[in-house]
Amino acid sequence: MRRYPPQRLLGGDSAVDDNQQSSVKRAPASRAFAVSKLQTPTSTSSSLASASTSSSSSSLVAKRKTEELFRRLQPHSLVQSTEKLLATLRIAPTLIVNGEELQPKAPPAPTVAAAASAGARRPTSTTAAWRFRPDAGKFRYGLSLQYAPSDMELTLASLKDVRVLVTSAAMSTPRCIPLANGNALSIKSWRLVAETDRRVGLALYELSLGDWNASSLLVLVWTQKREVARLFLQLHTTELLYSAPQRALQVRRDDDLDRNHGLHSYTAAISLRSLDELFWEREVYQVEFPTPEAGAQHVTVQLLDNVHGGTVAAGDRVLTSETEPALRLETEAVKCAMDNCFLVDFTLWDAECIPIWGFTRALELKNGSTKQQQNDEEGGFDMSVSYLGGEAKRFQLHFQDPVRGNDLVVHLTKLSSSFTSHQSAKKAKIWVIQVDVSLSLKFINSTFGTHY
Repeated sequence: MRRYPPQRLLGGDSAVDDNQQSSVKRAPASRAFAVSKLQTPTSTSSSLASASTSSSSSSLVAKRKTEELFRRLQPHSLVQSTEKLLATLRIAPTLIVNGEELQPKAPPAPTVAAAASAGARRPTSTTAAWRFRPDAGKFRYGLSLQYAPSDMELTLASLKDVRVLVTSAAMSTPRCIPLANGNALSIKSWRLVAETDRRVGLALYELSLGDWNASSLLVLVWTQKREVARLFLQLHTTELLYSAPQRALQVRRDDDLDRNHGLHSYTAAISLRSLDELFWEREVYQVEFPTPEAGAQHVTVQLLDNVHGGTVAAGDRVLTSETEPALRLETEAVKCAMDNCFLVDFTLWDAECIPIWGFTRALELKNGSTKQQQNDEEGGFDMSVSYLGGEAKRFQLHFQDPVRGNDLVVHLTKLSSSFTSHQSAKKAKIWVIQVDVSLSLKFINSTFGTHY
């Protein structure tokens, strides 16, 4: 493991002492070619200057290409443009804990069926190639990296210094990503996401970070003494593109049509996933936020309706997984799966393809509201789905942005098998019922200069 001292001294290893220079004799003419190969301080300086010039030139080329890609962003080509931007910038994150750089670990080994379908070929956990590879932690709207602490006695209380550095082809020096609560960490800085069964004794904590607080660091700890077992760096892809190097958001200060008729032509993208598996993903175009009702503090839109993307069939809303949708975890002592927690990547772009809100968060799967359960009793379930042989329950994933006041709620239905232990067991089936996006009026007015 690499250690990071407070300061680093930069010096040349080929520096020659003055006394040594004076003792060097003139070489004969026949040895002139051999002497020319010797590295002198002058040639070292010139080679360093040449390397610096080459690095600066490649950085400028990457910046120009990045600016061109940002300028040509279109709603229906956001996925392809994001892949090109990541390939151009070649962003590489580094996690430093208590002054020590941690090396990424490969995700847990896949199941037998997944390994057979992949030809027993396991991609390495690297950020060199930015292609969609969930089993390597690369998703379209998020990047997942796993780490194991080298200090086996590291606890949540002793975790005092966390730094995330990013490098890219458009930057000459690494950049430190800010933390939500500053550099001073304490137990209160971490948010409890979910816990496993008491017999397993693991809990998942989260710390938000990034220029927009859109990314996060997850820590898996043993509940008894809060000893750190694993760390999971979850980077929001869109935020990462605007952070390495740091790029200002050029948000329009007026609505594209009429500030009295809501916000128009927005694009939204959402993913439900684990650390190494994508369960469900959807892009929605032409999202229209209506004008707020009298006395309302939020403007809410439902993404899966007849207006935005049309009525989505039940088959297109089902969460797909090798076994059952869950957060697979693996430590030196135990392997388990948390079925009460999902990772959610969400991004909302305006009509100019400028991101105005987004996040990557681990959210606990909670029971649906009383109103939802009442709707189910009155026949609110999707009749295109068979409920025979199982019990259907409503759940939801809810994220509330404490800074902006915005909300995202993903409504889910889980169909659990009712087979007995003597019958063939079937895995639970989960599908998305609706996705609600709510923007606070305070956020809208401060962002767009409106006066709702």
